[in-house]
Amino acid sequence: MSEKPIEVPVEYHISTTSDWTNFEIIEGGWWTKRDAVCLKGCDRVKHMEFNDRIIKINKAPNDETLVEVKAKCTLNIDKRYLHSDIKYSITKGDLKSTTVKIITQGKRIIPEKTNRSNIEGNPYNPMTFKVLTSRHGELENRAIAMAIQRRRTKTEWEEKRQKIVNLQSDFALFKAEFFDRDKFKRFANDLVNKVESNDKICITGYFSEAIREELERIVKVHSRNVRLICPALDVKSSRDRKSLQVLKKLNKVGAEIRVNDRLHARFLASYISGLLKEDEPMWRGTLLIGSFDFNKEGMTKERYDAGIKTSHPDLIESAVKLFEEIWNESSPLLEKYEDEIKKFKL
Repeated sequence: MSEKPIEVPVEYHISTTSDWTNFEIIEGGWWTKRDAVCLKGCDRVKHMEFNDRIIKINKAPNDETLVEVKAKCTLNIDKRYLHSDIKYSITKGDLKSTTVKIITQGKRIIPEKTNRSNIEGNPYNPMTFKVLTSRHGELENRAIAMAIQRRRTKTEWEEKRQKIVNLQSDFALFKAEFFDRDKFKRFANDLVNKVESNDKICITGYFSEAIREELERIVKVHSRNVRLICPALDVKSSRDRKSLQVLKKLNKVGAEIRVNDRLHARFLASYISGLLKEDEPMWRGTLLIGSFDFNKEGMTKERYDAGIKTSHPDLIESAVKLFEEIWNESSPLLEKYEDEIKKFKL
């Protein structure tokens, strides 16, 4: 079984003059026992939502009225992040600004964070920031303090023994789930949530408009490193020209894309790079391998596909190493199709 998270009571005070804003926890934990109260400008709020990872506040378009919300909850801290940070994101409309204050035990733990961004070409205007995990309890939270102290005082042998025990008890890591086309479609349509806990995403195959928005959100809002490898495209065909346009858009927002004429493998590997150490790497993440493509044909019921989804560390490691091998033998997308892009004005 996975370790029980550390629970810390937290308040988030959100003030916004933008017409919409989202405050999100994107790495390190999640929220339970949630309660949000509007303090000011409440009559202007059209929709407010508070779930386990995001607080949404929506007003009418172009409404710059100040709205203030106090959200109280329990922050559940993943113990893997005890020595690192909790990562947050503020996204908003193009208007004005959004300010967030984080309070525990009646004290503001960091200076307030304000997002005034208006980023051309990015309607989310994201601002991400990190807060030391220990700051959420000012180390007065005994559970965090004791957990950190125990980790510091363990001997090298005890640490290695505990890792083995954890792996043996976490049977979920070694399970494999069969995927048919319906399961793949649900997975692809919710790709952001399926891979958001990982910071590296590697995918091979064909891509189309059907998956573009999900991949853009992973890159632009969640600041994940996304690398794609696709087979050679026949730009004379309408379908492949559309695929090239999609890949060009993804490249523009920050996805790294290469092309390999010999690619036939289809898989997705997402993993947490922060756990990888040379002497004893911990491959935690998700591997989906099969006949699937992230395009219209693969995400609808036009054809029969099948595959396997697993979190097995050894299989994730093998898939990532294969991806790196193919990547190093592949050509950058824009270099490969420079002439075709100009010819067809893509």
